[in-house]
Amino acid sequence: MSIKRYCLVPARWTLEDYSRHTCDDHSHSHLSKSQVYELEVLSLIEWLRRPEHRKEKGVLKQIKTISHRGLSCRVGGELVSALCDYSRRGIAEVMLANINQRREEQSVMSSAL
Repeated sequence: MSIKRYCLVPARWTLEDYSRHTCDDHSHSHLSKSQVYELEVLSLIEWLRRPEHRKEKGVLKQIKTISHRGLSCRVGGELVSALCDYSRRGIAEVMLANINQRREEQSVMSSAL
């Protein structure tokens, strides 16, 4: 189990807001070093305070969110996996064509309005 020593605060918070809370009051969440790295690569977080010492807590705030709804979030991971697997590629291609067709239909309908 990785150590979660990085505090992830709401986007509207400043360091002053953070100082009025504790890690036990459930006002914010905590991340591990690997989670911070992943979110940094995606430019989804911003440092409010980088730790200068190993035992010091870092404070980050979320600057972008990713939608966790919709067809791509429900089946996207499995679809990518199936597209890479030769034995399942046929059904994955059909599924992808269906998703693309839905997008085209929605864009045609919205442009008609």
